[in-house]
Amino acid sequence: YMYAPPSDISGGSGGELATQQATATVKLQSISPTQKHALTAYLQYSHTDMDFDSTAIDLYNQTNRLTASAFYAYQIDRRWSAFATGALNFSAQSYCDWGNGMQGFIGAGAIYNFSRSLSIGAGAMAYSRMDRDWIGFPIAFIQWRINEKLTLKTFSGAALLWDVRGDERLVIDATFEYKNNYSRLDNGSSCADSWYQFSVGATYSPFKRCHIGVQLGGMFGREIEFRKTSLSDIDADAAPFVCINASMSF
Repeated sequence: YMYAPPSDISGGSGGELATQQATATVKLQSISPTQKHALTAYLQYSHTDMDFDSTAIDLYNQTNRLTASAFYAYQIDRRWSAFATGALNFSAQSYCDWGNGMQGFIGAGAIYNFSRSLSIGAGAMAYSRMDRDWIGFPIAFIQWRINEKLTLKTFSGAALLWDVRGDERLVIDATFEYKNNYSRLDNGSSCADSWYQFSVGATYSPFKRCHIGVQLGGMFGREIEFRKTSLSDIDADAAPFVCINASMSF
């Protein structure tokens, strides 16, 4: 669950914007006995409530988003692996046909393992943007276990993880991400909601296979762009947010 308190908006309208989001995720991770094949896949549903305190507009207050994603890696030899990844998203305003809010991406590339502690991946991705042509761009990521307690990971952003006691019971993280959500509105138009996000959090495991966590951070440079409509784009001031989560693995 994530909550961002009201922040001022400008551009196409004045007023304030507060955001709430509830998300549920089911994730599968598997490695073959030979360790040549590795798969991570997840199905995620989120409901977002956008509370606009504006006298000029009444925008898309509630949206639903369903995402199916997978990342597969094949180990060619001790140093090299190949990967393929993809996702399919359905995002639309409440009471709108989810099929009209479909988008997704596919990508592939290679991973080089410098050591057990350092891996770097590179490849290319094609992304389908709502009401826009497909766009292609290169991708690169890194996973670096700096020492027994400190790890750096990048993909859609960057995360620095500190395993406080070295037993994965308490992990402190600092994360920087770029968020970009496209949604179909009930009048047939669409919008792109994008921002930068930085957070610091902690995840604690009270007992085996159970984790609870909290993140505190800020949202910066938020822009809401409308397409196929007469509504003007909106900018939102920086806003703090809090996120709480819980998970159980089997």
